[in-house]
Amino acid sequence: MRLRALLSLLWLSALLTAGTPGALRFGAVPAGSGAHPVLLFVHGWNSDASTWSGSNDMEAKATGAGYRTAFLDVYPDRSMWDNGLLVATAVDQVRARFAGAGVVLVCHSKGGVDAQTALVYDGAAAKVDRLITLGTPHRGTPLADLAWSTWAGWLADLLGSRNDGNRVLQTGYMAAFRAQTDARPEARAVPTYTAGGTKAGPWFSSYWFGGIAIGRTSDGVVPLDSTDLPYQRARLFTRSWNHGEVKQGSNAWPYLQASLAQPALALAATSPLQAVPAVEPAFALDRLYRGGQTRSGMAEITFPVEAGQPLLRLLLETSKAPRRALLIAPSGRIYPFHGTPAPRSWRQREAVADDG
Repeated sequence: MRLRALLSLLWLSALLTAGTPGALRFGAVPAGSGAHPVLLFVHGWNSDASTWSGSNDMEAKATGAGYRTAFLDVYPDRSMWDNGLLVATAVDQVRARFAGAGVVLVCHSKGGVDAQTALVYDGAAAKVDRLITLGTPHRGTPLADLAWSTWAGWLADLLGSRNDGNRVLQTGYMAAFRAQTDARPEARAVPTYTAGGTKAGPWFSSYWFGGIAIGRTSDGVVPLDSTDLPYQRARLFTRSWNHGEVKQGSNAWPYLQASLAQPALALAATSPLQAVPAVEPAFALDRLYRGGQTRSGMAEITFPVEAGQPLLRLLLETSKAPRRALLIAPSGRIYPFHGTPAPRSWRQREAVADDG
């Protein structure tokens, strides 16, 4: 089944790694580095601190430019509420080791959400000079919606991919998180810089399949429009890089270095900064994903819709153009699906219903 192959490849690239949550590794201390803040790097979901070194030259680039570095392992499969405390503790450890030095958080993917939780809910806002997020799903990602949808349960059964780390990245959950978090003065007090990619590729890679599932401009994991924040100080870059490439030193470091050379001006806080209780927001999903393979050339899917909904919009994506696709309302009224152009040879059809 093509859909199953698509998602299998996507999530197989993100199996849990072996970092020790809370572990903090310090990099080399270059001569003259006291003139710069310390860069504290935070990895994303289902990753670990080694993502910044080895095949990634980010650590080498930062050290070569005269910056002290620290690399934190957070829980690869837990929510921002657990990881935020780890980030806040690491900030204190960095400040204790390098007394008087400023701290800049450089985060990839969900690490940016973890770090912002530390700033807003764990008292780290007054201790951090700026926050830099690379490919961070500030508004979630449809891939998390799909992983947690009822009819994509086979995805979790196949790969064990359901955990708190991606549960909180559902778009509905992150919408509630944004509403709760963006209203806090701590969020706006720390100068925030964002960046993202637009390359869902190369072809037939996990990022390519992820881009198909997302259905709009993305880096193969995170939609581009999810990487922005309304109060960000500046956009560092929007480049044709995939989710892995946005954190590569050879790609991102020149933008980071140029930004670090500029004053970090924060928006004025409207009230005193303080740690507030880390309470999970209540949220409701407004999207439903279902998938599967047709049997004998036919498939029938029934799903509930809440009463009083004024409009229902469905998008059907198939690997081959269906001969006929119909949406039948409880009243018996039939709404046809209308074909629309689709990239990468997928067939898209849409139906809009306003049935009472």
